[in-house]
Amino acid sequence: MSLPIKTSRALQLATVAMLVTCLAQMLYWLYDEATFSHRELNQKLVVFEVHLEVAKELQASGTEEQALLTRFPELHVMDGKLAINQRAVDALRDARHRRLFRYGSEGTFLVLVLAGGIATLTYTLRQPAELMRRQANFIAAVSHEFKTPIASLKLSCETLLLRELDHESQQRIAGRMLESTDRLESMVTNILQAGRMDAGQLDLQPIEQPLISPLRAVLEKAQLRADGTGATFTHDVPEELTVYCDPMALCMALDNVLSNAFKSISIKGQGTVRLEASSVDGEALIEITDDGVGFEQHEARKLFEKFYRPGDELRRQSEGSGLGLYIVQTLMEASGGRVQARSAGPGLGATFSLWLPKHSGVRT
Repeated sequence: MSLPIKTSRALQLATVAMLVTCLAQMLYWLYDEATFSHRELNQKLVVFEVHLEVAKELQASGTEEQALLTRFPELHVMDGKLAINQRAVDALRDARHRRLFRYGSEGTFLVLVLAGGIATLTYTLRQPAELMRRQANFIAAVSHEFKTPIASLKLSCETLLLRELDHESQQRIAGRMLESTDRLESMVTNILQAGRMDAGQLDLQPIEQPLISPLRAVLEKAQLRADGTGATFTHDVPEELTVYCDPMALCMALDNVLSNAFKSISIKGQGTVRLEASSVDGEALIEITDDGVGFEQHEARKLFEKFYRPGDELRRQSEGSGLGLYIVQTLMEASGGRVQARSAGPGLGATFSLWLPKHSGVRT
């Protein structure tokens, strides 16, 4: 565990302890005020009783009634006799209740502020630790992603240099080298694209066009992936369906989703990937479905977070850096669309749905 994470947790515990202490002091303050005001009320009622006795003695000695009422305003004459005025008692009790209400409302407000502070600080202090964990996963993933194709390229080059090969073997090795370079290129492209997005340098040029136009190259690449892995790839894209977006952004987003789908079924050894497009409620809907490893539905939103990859990097079976779906979501949102993932559970495949406006001026 790194020092920054330890420091964050220590600071979090110290902050929570401080806020809990403040909360305890505040509750004691409210209790003390309630006790004090109750004691003060009882003392004033006792004073009223004393004043009543004094007034009666003065009345017996000949003091006029009006003078007594002026001197002791909490008294009045009822049925010809001096008595404590109930309005004066009610006024004391009302004053106590108002005071307690004021203290209680102010105390409640401060408690809510403290609770909000605890929640905010807890969330804020957890973010660096979570980000560091994901960055560590990213570094582990990128190291693996680069190491594997580089090792494959090195082995292929050594084979070509050390052995005389027939044409068929040369073609096979060349294909393997091309596959490794494609994998490296995809990784570098994703890293550079994510960097441009974070720097706010995403420049899209949307146009209205038939969806099939920019999709042809993506479909051809997906078919090559399927042929190379023994998977089955099918697609259904209506010729008349239009979409308003940047062609390069759409291709990159779909290529990343399809790449994830083929990686998912490659873990199981075989499977099917299907791409379907349709018009739904005035939008273009593109759905990519696979019968691969799937995921827990509660992880659906996290899949689109930067660097997020479920599971342990050291035991991971699939390729990837945790940037592909982050790029997909960013491109979709920048294009006025959205993306959603769903799965029935691990081992039950997954479906990624991408919505985009069909015409200019229609933003979702």
